[in-house]
Amino acid sequence: MEKESAMHWKVLEKEIINSAQGYKDSCYFKALEQLKWDGSKQTISRNIGILCEFIEKCESQTGRIDKQKLLDVWLEIVEPLADCVEDVCLERHGMLKAVDRKEYGIQCVGQAIQRMYDELQGVPFIGRTEASRLLHLRFPKLFLMIDEQTIKYWLYDVRLHRLFGMRESELFDGYGYTFIYLPFIKSHAVDAIMSYASDKALAINEAIAQLKNLGGKTRSIARLMDEYYYAITRG
Repeated sequence: MEKESAMHWKVLEKEIINSAQGYKDSCYFKALEQLKWDGSKQTISRNIGILCEFIEKCESQTGRIDKQKLLDVWLEIVEPLADCVEDVCLERHGMLKAVDRKEYGIQCVGQAIQRMYDELQGVPFIGRTEASRLLHLRFPKLFLMIDEQTIKYWLYDVRLHRLFGMRESELFDGYGYTFIYLPFIKSHAVDAIMSYASDKALAINEAIAQLKNLGGKTRSIARLMDEYYYAITRG
């Protein structure tokens, strides 16, 4: 496997511009705008409806999601662990930051992420792609959305699992997604941020703020990277 080179921000910009016509994002921004997370069961139930409507519009959806089962998992796992990852973002992720959730057997942020992802993908008709989409909409600064086409890219073009001595099936389970995939994407995001800061003579925070508006849309770095990988897997 050829080693992936560092990403320059101009490469990121080029692909974002190339994907502008084909990338369907109107329903994404609409869903993101509608979602409000105040911790109440009533609001979470409403949000589940919005999330399911978004998922049903995605290409890979194969069956109707059990909303009650999804709500149960959300109330039992996702929201109780939300404060562990609320302030964590892809470009600075703090995966090993200590947390104390003895009742869940969780001692660091990464374990909280892994637990949420594993529990959600176990809900019928959710799976790994929909779990990533749901968690991105809840934590848009951290989670990267994946689909079957981008998964094939990482498995068969990049062969990322081989770089880490993993089986194909392990790369996008909870552990692989959390401790291999997200940090790998983070390294590319940081490369782009650092090259942008250097080229524009900016502080890192200023570079991040400007990159979030690359292509004229305001979104998180995680969403920006999602658009980039969408573009290169459809090119």
